Amino acid sequence: RQGDRVLVGNATAGVLARAHTALEAGDLAGAVADVSSLTGPPAKAMGPWLRKAKALLAARSALAEMVAKD
Repeated sequence: RQGDRVLVGNATAGVLARAHTALEAGDLAGAVADVSSLTGPPAKAMGPWLRKAKALLAARSALAEMVAKD
């Protein structure tokens, strides 16, 4: 690897590693952004997780808006 650029190896593994690191740090939005960059079969495989993660982010946002209005 050279930063985010994969010189040798599997680029998908690098994306998933960054997403995993983001999740461990509590950064769901960052993990969603990483997984959203996948294409082809890896994107299809991660599709169910990505839909659930985006729904969770939307729910958190809606709850934050409700709290802010009170």
